Amino acid sequence: MLELSLYVLLLAVTILSLVLYNKSKKIRHLKNRIIQYSYGAEQINQNTPFSQRSLIIFLDLDGNIKSINHFSLELFGYEYDEIIRKNFCDNFFPNNQIRRDEITSTISSLKENPLLVIEKEYEHTNKENKSLLISWTMISTQGKDGEAVGVCLIGNDISIKKELEYQLHIINTRDPLTGVLNRKEILNIGAEEIKRSKRYNSPLSMITIELEEYLTHLNRNYSHYLADKLLTQIAEICSKSIDTPHFVGRIGSVKFVIILSGVDTDKATHYATEIKNRIGKLSKSQGIQKAEDLTYFAISSRQPRDEDINMLMDKTDKALGKAKRAKSHNVENANYGAPSINKAKEGESATHTSDAKSNDKYDWHRG
Repeated sequence: MLELSLYVLLLAVTILSLVLYNKSKKIRHLKNRIIQYSYGAEQINQNTPFSQRSLIIFLDLDGNIKSINHFSLELFGYEYDEIIRKNFCDNFFPNNQIRRDEITSTISSLKENPLLVIEKEYEHTNKENKSLLISWTMISTQGKDGEAVGVCLIGNDISIKKELEYQLHIINTRDPLTGVLNRKEILNIGAEEIKRSKRYNSPLSMITIELEEYLTHLNRNYSHYLADKLLTQIAEICSKSIDTPHFVGRIGSVKFVIILSGVDTDKATHYATEIKNRIGKLSKSQGIQKAEDLTYFAISSRQPRDEDINMLMDKTDKALGKAKRAKSHNVENANYGAPSINKAKEGESATHTSDAKSNDKYDWHRG
């Protein structure tokens, strides 16, 4: 029994020793790399894994450029003599005091803690005024005594990557024909707006536009090309007819939804009527008569019992069905007779309101 206990103890000590050794080995490796950055600036070449398409810049503790690789010069359009021993911020952040302060703060942090690794993304402009988005990794360079003697910046141009990500975002969130939000995105935004409306007791309204009879009339009597053209123009009208925070989405081939933040029932009715009149004028300008008799509008505003965006949409759909059955071409109010949610009380602080805006997940836009 004693032998077994000694064996278990010996095994535990061995495992602990291996763990501590590996940790110590990693720390030594990191320190060696940092020291290598300090003394090997001139030796960085194509054999270094990150050197070929990476920006590598060495600064002193005052932010002056000590060394810069060829790719950095090529990307920003500088000659070596133009930039060497010049202040990094003067060339890479001209007229941007916020960024200058950030870099100064970063250098101070790395000086105090030489093992710190700081990652930032900054937008730059090269000599040809082309916008660049660079992802920087910043580490200190150390002397033999381990104290920081400068800073090494390793950067990667992610402009194309970000542009592709943005294009992918547009593809995933926009209707390909009209450019307004697609069904999935307008519902996602609607869910966030419902939460905000409940949190701050602020009004939230929805306008739904039904165009089935209108588009059927166009396709039957005119052309698909004209129908698509007018559909795009109607989306533009929805986006530009409202001067308060709102989101426009196409939730089907014949239906648009507009979500209006901070807008009560009366104001929503006003906007819907304005859009309806503009659609009528647009159709007449194209030689299409009686467009106002082929479109249906409904509005609804969030009530205390409305827990999610689907409840709001369901109310407007029912109001649209009622309007279509009655062949009514006025703006149908799904909240007729129901109490509306008041705007934020006058006694609420300005901080409360600014908080609501600062927590926006989405910026409001016109379309």
